[in-house]
Amino acid sequence: MQEEREGAGKLGMWPGTRSKGWRGVGRFLLSLLPAMLVLNLSLAIGWGGLQFFNSGYRLFLSILLSLEVLLARLFENTDTGVRTVERQAWVALFAPFWVIFNMASAWTLRRSGAIPLYAAVLGVALFLLGLGLRVWSARTLGRFFSWHVTVFPGHRLVTGGPYAISRHPAYLGSVIQIVGLGFMFHAPVVAGGGLLVFAVVLVLRVRDEENLMTAAFPGLYPAYQKRVPMLFPTFSRRGPEPANLGEREELSDRAN
Repeated sequence: MQEEREGAGKLGMWPGTRSKGWRGVGRFLLSLLPAMLVLNLSLAIGWGGLQFFNSGYRLFLSILLSLEVLLARLFENTDTGVRTVERQAWVALFAPFWVIFNMASAWTLRRSGAIPLYAAVLGVALFLLGLGLRVWSARTLGRFFSWHVTVFPGHRLVTGGPYAISRHPAYLGSVIQIVGLGFMFHAPVVAGGGLLVFAVVLVLRVRDEENLMTAAFPGLYPAYQKRVPMLFPTFSRRGPEPANLGEREELSDRAN
């Protein structure tokens, strides 16, 4: 969501490790290990055994995907605010899709034989670009980068950083990553299917996010929508930013 509480940076850089002390770190690691295990098991099952990890390149893919899981956990925030679109909680069920996606990708990689160097390099570059964009988006919003479709009290509309070129840059990063995975695993059909499923989920989720943001910031968000594209940057010459677009607007009663 495109909101940020003033002073949010002082509240903690990593929402996933907000609990203080070693006990909090322990809880974080306990939540991280199962996700890492499921990820790597899906790759091994798709390949047909633990031989997936016998190759330096495939081991690198495992490390790269594990890094994504680590960063996702670090920025994970499941808090809800003054208003939440409850039906979007089903997005948690999207996790099994990625397990199937990983299995299909590993299966395709095994049957494709040697992967061209250009495909591997391009895939890794796109994957890291998308991951970097997602991290940048999360850092811009601080701990209020929530996987819920929600608004929190005391927010202001954020239009800087990646949100100056896309209203949903984190989703754009995910799209770029899926394309990168298609090259990395030499699996264009799997990537195409992943993009199709993700597009359906994205349309449903963005619709609710945009409606909620318009209700929360009726004076600012419509102007922001006119200036900045929903997903893909156009980099076209835009009109001047309204003087009040970066200013604070109290949440509308319609958002409470």
